Amino acid sequence: MSNLTAITTGSDAFLVRQTPNKGKGAAVRLGMLSARGQIRVMCDADGSMPPEQLPNLLRPIIACEAEISIGSRYVAGAKTDVKQPFYRVWWSRLANRVIQKSLVPGVSDTQCGFKAFTAQAARDLFARATIDGWAFDLEILAVARREGYQIAEIGVEWSDDGRSRVNPLKDMWKVMREAMIIRKNLRDGVYSRIPLAASA
Repeated sequence: MSNLTAITTGSDAFLVRQTPNKGKGAAVRLGMLSARGQIRVMCDADGSMPPEQLPNLLRPIIACEAEISIGSRYVAGAKTDVKQPFYRVWWSRLANRVIQKSLVPGVSDTQCGFKAFTAQAARDLFARATIDGWAFDLEILAVARREGYQIAEIGVEWSDDGRSRVNPLKDMWKVMREAMIIRKNLRDGVYSRIPLAASA
């Protein structure tokens, strides 16, 4: 059972607890649907994206050029201060290449954990989401592309966290399996049948 708890009395900040743990995708979905801001941001907890990068991420949304802005490690402006282990580079590049062709054409980096949404886009897309695992953001972007949302891809400065628990082989197959589920859901019209949070 999930619950929402205020961090401090009278504060606009809230801590969202999800019990039991259902996975990263489920946790981010709960957070996005519980949030109240006009722009809603998800960022990996490892700090690989410095807070100083936030204005760049938000710029396309503030300028009304896009409803979704995603950080990218593979477009102009992207920088890193640490070279990733070859297996993580291989994992990320292969996942993005396979995914880009099948589900999110035109997006170079679907897996970067630094994304921003307008409130309307967040309510709409996360209310439709069904994936609780690693590929949750892929699902969100695939549905967004299908629904015609404008997506801006912004090169970001990032650093590799050597403490990452990503297992290149095990997690790659998880993402691929979930990608096949997403593709089937798109084909079967599953996302169009899910009630939107905005209309609830």
